[in-house]
Amino acid sequence: MRAWPKLWGVGLLILVLIFPVRSALAINAEDLLDLLVEEKVITPDKAQKLKEKAEQLDRARQSREAAERAQELEQIKQEAKAEAIKEAKKAVPKPKVEVGYKKGFFMQTPDDKFKMRIRLGLQPRYTYLNRDKSVIAADRTLRDTSSNAYFKFRRLRLFFDGNAFDKDLNYMFHIQLEPNQQVNVHDAYVYYSGLKYLQPWIGRGKVAYGLEFWQSGWGLNFVERSIFSGETDQPWPGGNAEFNGPAGSTGIGNNRYNTGGFNVYRSQGFMLMGDLDLWAPRNLRYWAGIWNGPNTRGTDNMNDAEFLYTGRLLFAPLPNGGPDDAELFMQGDYKNHTGWPMFYVLGSLFTNRDKNRSNRPGRDPVTGDALPQETYDTANHGFDLAAVFKWHGFSLQAEWARETFTEFRPNVFIPGQLGQGHRTGHREAWYVAGGYFILPQRLEAVVRYAYANRVQNADNPYTWSFLATDANQTNYLVQVDQAGNFAREGILREYTAGLNLYVNGHNQKYQVDYSRLIREFYGGSNQEDNRFRLTAYWLF
Repeated sequence: MRAWPKLWGVGLLILVLIFPVRSALAINAEDLLDLLVEEKVITPDKAQKLKEKAEQLDRARQSREAAERAQELEQIKQEAKAEAIKEAKKAVPKPKVEVGYKKGFFMQTPDDKFKMRIRLGLQPRYTYLNRDKSVIAADRTLRDTSSNAYFKFRRLRLFFDGNAFDKDLNYMFHIQLEPNQQVNVHDAYVYYSGLKYLQPWIGRGKVAYGLEFWQSGWGLNFVERSIFSGETDQPWPGGNAEFNGPAGSTGIGNNRYNTGGFNVYRSQGFMLMGDLDLWAPRNLRYWAGIWNGPNTRGTDNMNDAEFLYTGRLLFAPLPNGGPDDAELFMQGDYKNHTGWPMFYVLGSLFTNRDKNRSNRPGRDPVTGDALPQETYDTANHGFDLAAVFKWHGFSLQAEWARETFTEFRPNVFIPGQLGQGHRTGHREAWYVAGGYFILPQRLEAVVRYAYANRVQNADNPYTWSFLATDANQTNYLVQVDQAGNFAREGILREYTAGLNLYVNGHNQKYQVDYSRLIREFYGGSNQEDNRFRLTAYWLF
């Protein structure tokens, strides 16, 4: 029976030790231990161990409570700090303009209604042109058969673009800064992109015609555009008949037949454009414009009330749709299309008429003798077809163009008589260019063939063309032998192969190419030149 008091005493002691909530209970626990020792329920050693265990449990409880209080205090502190920061942000006004860099230095307002991006582009180039020595120089043609090696800035440009007053009211300013050219505003236009199907455009820029010249000079996958667009290093092919002439790729002026490339360059005007999105995004796009004329710089010309009219249509039949503006301006498959190929066709046309062309002396088509000066009107129109295919790093681009030029002359000089009438001539060109990324988005090999017949007389290709650009109509004549015999320019051909290294896309790349340039003649052997070029593209 004595076991029951012992069990009762131990149970009571455990309860007291487990729940020592108040100090009074802790004192009673010590008294209880003394009592249990006196009653010989437990030994003094056991009592001492229980006391130590009780003290240990009490310290653990105190430590736990202190930690909980510290955690509560830290949470209160963090909540107070967050509230203070929130109130401080409310008190400090937001900046009115954000400044940074994203593919160019930019400034913009928080509401995105105003934004300006500034970019600088540099294209230093080295060129070596090894001329065909079999074509003899002559004072009459200013033909130079010496080889050339030189450095130049092909492009040195400053760009400003963005939006103003509204996020959909966009603008662009493009300034030419090359040392060999005058400072010139190449592009200055505004367009509204808020209406997808009908976007008005007004200002100065590239005339929406063709493809290769429309593609950006910073998005090429060759060192330069082909002879199709008239962009070769001066002075090729020679004589007074350089493709790019005194005004770069602009041909020879807005009131004359464009003996440069098959493009109408830049002008001032108004244009409507849009995306119709039939069954896929951007699969049917259009551009329709009215312009001062080909290659105009905005000077007053009250003597000519006629305009240049252009139309262009892009069709992409595949389910992935057509190119956006960045893709359209870019050659090669840098984006590495891996689903449906990027494929589209592009058709363009233009028509233009110039009234009261400046006086130019007529010339007897048989004797070549000068005849009295006369004023007359001119008209020309052209067609352009292009196609692009891009897939898995492979790209293929082809383009064909034909133009017709007519002189409405009050006096058509026929030997022995004068009469009323007009004369018509044509020119034609095309190219095919291919590329493949050996290393995706890094290393690309390219090849190109281009053909141009820029002075095709409808009556007789052996005659001196009335489409020549100077009064003596000698621009396409070249002395071809020691006897002083001259031949008439025929077909121009370009064979080019190159290699491109992309470091930061089209914004930073390095390119090298080799070209075999051939100029055929009616009545003479071919002129065959070799050209090597190396260039860097940097657009910051």
